Amino acid sequence: MEFKTEEILIVNKRMETLVVPFGIKKVICVSLGLKVLVLSDACVHVDCSNNNLGFLHIPPNIVYLDCNNNKIRFLNLRDRKHIEYIDCYDNELDDIKVYSDHLEHLCCCTNNIKKITLSYSKVLTVNYDGTTLTTTNTYNDNTLKTKVCSIENPHSEKLSNIFISSKNKTKVILS
Repeated sequence: MEFKTEEILIVNKRMETLVVPFGIKKVICVSLGLKVLVLSDACVHVDCSNNNLGFLHIPPNIVYLDCNNNKIRFLNLRDRKHIEYIDCYDNELDDIKVYSDHLEHLCCCTNNIKKITLSYSKVLTVNYDGTTLTTTNTYNDNTLKTKVCSIENPHSEKLSNIFISSKNKTKVILS
């Protein structure tokens, strides 16, 4: 994805709060000690890893999100239909729901995740550190007009080392 210079915001000064002005599409604010990040709806590419964020409002047209190594407890990704890349490892998430036909990468390792819900019109590969996962509640969501798949550990343990990718041309693999 190409961006004009005036559409990119790279912040390298330590701060606790960052409000991204409208018109900025790509935001890079890594290792700043941020506690609050306010993104404009124009943002499509966000890298806010290695901060102290407890909450992150996700813009509606987000495509790329790297928010690893924060303290995020909840990510609202339900209506983010364009998202392709999510790297949210090392947070405090316990549930992830992604309804995007474009999802190619989801890394949510080292969280407290017990359940992941995905639309899967694309082919996804699910890998989880040697533990067998099961799909439950595979259904058509008429409001979203997509197939939805829930993935959870049958032993109700957290899914802390899960990685999902659509790079491989295979069916959903639960391993």
